[in-house]
Amino acid sequence: MTITDIVERLFDTIFYTQQRVGLNEEMFKMYKIRTMERGREQEYAELLRTHGADKLGRLINDPRITHIGKYLRKYYIDELPQILNVAKGDMALTGPRPLIQEDYDKLPENLKELRKKIKPGFIPIHLVIDYFDIKTREDLLKSEERYLELRINKHKSPYSAYKVFNNILNIYKEISNS
Repeated sequence: MTITDIVERLFDTIFYTQQRVGLNEEMFKMYKIRTMERGREQEYAELLRTHGADKLGRLINDPRITHIGKYLRKYYIDELPQILNVAKGDMALTGPRPLIQEDYDKLPENLKELRKKIKPGFIPIHLVIDYFDIKTREDLLKSEERYLELRINKHKSPYSAYKVFNNILNIYKEISNS
């Protein structure tokens, strides 16, 4: 085993990479800290059928997530390597979450048209704008559509900035208390 093999194996043990849809529908490699057992990504469809999904479409009681992975996800620590994607220019600091091709293909056409004009974001827009108002996947999509339309049309207001910072503070308070 060469040094390169060792480094690659170590990288693959700690980090997870996946192809995601970016600006102009171009694919890019997104980085995350691995929170799931290796090689279990392909089990999603079967687990969705047996475990079900919450109102936002996330798998309920995902058995693939490691014990430390639950903690990393709860505090969004697993997302930190995406700063590399921001530095590389694949992602912006804020924007819509980068989706895998399969999920992107399921979006309504109007949302795809809006999404392809904006870089995906390290900090998802629903987390900082409408976090407490989103109860369903439809709410999430409507929130994203409003944001993209405003962003593309360059509408900015002091209220929007206030709402973003206020939501960030409230989210951290909520996480701290749980």
